[in-house]
Amino acid sequence: MPRLIAFTQRSIVFLNFGEADWPTLKRGLALLTHSYPDSSEWASRYLVVAYTMKDLEATKDALDTLKGNYSPRVISDPTFYQAASEWVENQLAGPTS
Repeated sequence: MPRLIAFTQRSIVFLNFGEADWPTLKRGLALLTHSYPDSSEWASRYLVVAYTMKDLEATKDALDTLKGNYSPRVISDPTFYQAASEWVENQLAGPTS
């Protein structure tokens, strides 16, 4: 059965990420992000889902695209953006001894 994820200001649509087809969703969000480079909204959505899925490559791609210019309509809490950025930095740094 096909599933729909919608991004609107009026309602919150819950997606069970355990049941999501992440590779397909990732490709779609990446395509929208890079097809509309002047819009921070698609990249912000991509970041939210990629970080939630703990996908390092996709989270880094979204952060690199946004360069700090995320959409407050999508990410209303700046600590979320900071947490995603720190997570990527920590993952890339690898284990510390």
